[in-house]
Amino acid sequence: MSVVKSIASGSIQEQEIISKYESGATLNSLGRDYNVSKSCIRRLLIRTNTPLRPKNHITLETGQTKAQRSYQYIKSDPVRYQKYKDTSYDCRLKRDYKYSLEEYKEMHNLQKGKCAICKEVPDKKLRVDHDHKTGSFRGLLCDRCNRVLGFINDDISILESAVHYLETRLVDCGEEK
Repeated sequence: MSVVKSIASGSIQEQEIISKYESGATLNSLGRDYNVSKSCIRRLLIRTNTPLRPKNHITLETGQTKAQRSYQYIKSDPVRYQKYKDTSYDCRLKRDYKYSLEEYKEMHNLQKGKCAICKEVPDKKLRVDHDHKTGSFRGLLCDRCNRVLGFINDDISILESAVHYLETRLVDCGEEK
């Protein structure tokens, strides 16, 4: 029997649930406390005309969501924030490229922090360049060079054609190579 059917309107247990919900308890935590599903708790709140919070509700004390409060806590300490950034990036490297943060840092040091194509040191983090067919890692590129390769779909003939175009147009404009 669910909590909604087993609790009479206006009972002490019903009032406890509403009070806990209004003071910030989640549907999940109330469901665990009263051994029912969160949909049962939701139905009870609807039946009693208790306003439901959006999923990512703003907490009453701070005016922030739990995610915002957590991120603010992480960002308040530079060491903790760097560890958070490294862990997040490491997870993304492993998921997307089967590459670890240590391997990235090793390649970054080998390239001396420069893009493998234009040899410039970018303002932002170097991007991992990989072969889209095989998934194999090729090097680290600045955002601009990485986008160029993406726009031409890694097609060497398009690059050769672009080089030829630039060479002929520069000569036509009176500039030398």
